[in-house]
Amino acid sequence: MANNKKAENKDVLKKTIDPKDIILEDDSDMPQPETKEYKKYLKCTNIFLRMVRDTVGTLPYNTTLKNADGDQIRLTDFMRFIEAKKDKMDIDEMNTLIGYIAHQPYNCVHTLMEIVDQKDKQSQLWSIFEA
Repeated sequence: MANNKKAENKDVLKKTIDPKDIILEDDSDMPQPETKEYKKYLKCTNIFLRMVRDTVGTLPYNTTLKNADGDQIRLTDFMRFIEAKKDKMDIDEMNTLIGYIAHQPYNCVHTLMEIVDQKDKQSQLWSIFEA
């Protein structure tokens, strides 16, 4: 019986398709599947907006804010930008804004920056979502 099985296996192997006989179709013209990349954004809370206003509201109207890279932005443009982006702000944009705020006098920014520096309290300032 064992010899019979070996003979059957040899017959099956003989009937198997030879790799040379396989015809492959060229599928290079097929479109590649599109993958959507989700990016993280922030939605600013009213607490954050109020704290920013309180922080920079003590500065003169014609103030130019600076960051560590030496970049500058007028205070009015800074506030317009925050108002325009408050519902969907890129995380890198928020990092840039925080850089401008962090370079202001300590007595103006310490309350806001204490919350920013504590990850577990940042949810008071913004919520993160993917889009």
